[in-house]
Amino acid sequence: GDATFTGDVAIGNNSLSSFDTWQKNIVVGSGVTDAGITLYHGSGAGNQGAIYFADGNTGTDRYRGIISYNGADEMKFHTSTTERMRITSGGNVLINNTSNLIGERLNVTGNGIVIEQTNGGAATLLGNFGSVYSILGAYTNNAVQIRTNNLERISIDTSGNVQFNQYGAGTLVT
Repeated sequence: GDATFTGDVAIGNNSLSSFDTWQKNIVVGSGVTDAGITLYHGSGAGNQGAIYFADGNTGTDRYRGIISYNGADEMKFHTSTTERMRITSGGNVLINNTSNLIGERLNVTGNGIVIEQTNGGAATLLGNFGSVYSILGAYTNNAVQIRTNNLERISIDTSGNVQFNQYGAGTLVT
């Protein structure tokens, strides 16, 4: 049946006042030992366990954000009512897509990926970024290298000069 509580709920915790107002509606655990919540759902393809984030109680406001796990062993993340990321049972990560293209471990559907150093340094670009061309390059003033076996094979310096590794001997030629 249904149960309604008018106040905050603590399970295994007696210090609700230690938590901010927005984070203490339900508190599980004492902070001393392990704690957890289990969503137990059927194992069929149409069954799922989910956490819903609502902005209201009508229409799509009831499920603006969702984290779900389904009978196909996939974890899904939704924002603005739309699936944005999926982790498949095989560990593949799909962003803005619901299926792999060629069996890849990471599939990002969109204009591109920027990989930036944490200190704000070099940024690597991969994608088309609205262009008709595929782009692999550096956003900042850094050279680009193509490597195999962790050895430089081709490089493009910041002036656009291309160098090739000659016969694997380690000598670069332009």
